[in-house]
Amino acid sequence: MTKTNIPPAKSTEWETPRKLFHMLDETFKFTLDCCATDENAKCQAYFTKDNDGLMQDWEKEVLWMNPPYGKGIEEWVKKAAEHGENGGIAVCLLPAYVSTGWWIRQVMGKANHIAFIKGRVHFVGAKHSATFPSAIVQYGWIGHGPRLLDMLEYRETICKMDGMFCERSIGIFDRNARVAHQKGTKQ
Repeated sequence: MTKTNIPPAKSTEWETPRKLFHMLDETFKFTLDCCATDENAKCQAYFTKDNDGLMQDWEKEVLWMNPPYGKGIEEWVKKAAEHGENGGIAVCLLPAYVSTGWWIRQVMGKANHIAFIKGRVHFVGAKHSATFPSAIVQYGWIGHGPRLLDMLEYRETICKMDGMFCERSIGIFDRNARVAHQKGTKQ
């Protein structure tokens, strides 16, 4: 069993803020919400607890994921990373617990792009904003198609995006650029 440092809460399910999802969906055109309920699904195609998104095929999907924030988070993030490695695109809203084992194993070195959200996310239906930092993590990008980095550059400066993301490239990790730089090529 994987240990986690995510603080206990009354619920592990937090509905994505509509504004945040729509801003990302404009760029990515998501085809599947793999961690939804009938009430909070963000895509026409979605999986719930009843049909267990972890056990389903995500092939050829442009995936939106806001996983349950609890002990099972690593399995969800691992599957998103594998989806990206296999040619798919997965964009995830994750708690940014950068010193936890699951983050180190499944995000660092595997994610193609990471954007840290400035401030705390106020999830739909929550009385207060989250008590933890959050990040948008993208897996998969093979030289074509949308990238989180493109969306942020398109908006000129990250700060102007309703103050939602960290300033400029300080909050962005771009694995593709790092890999290209190491190989001596440009993106």
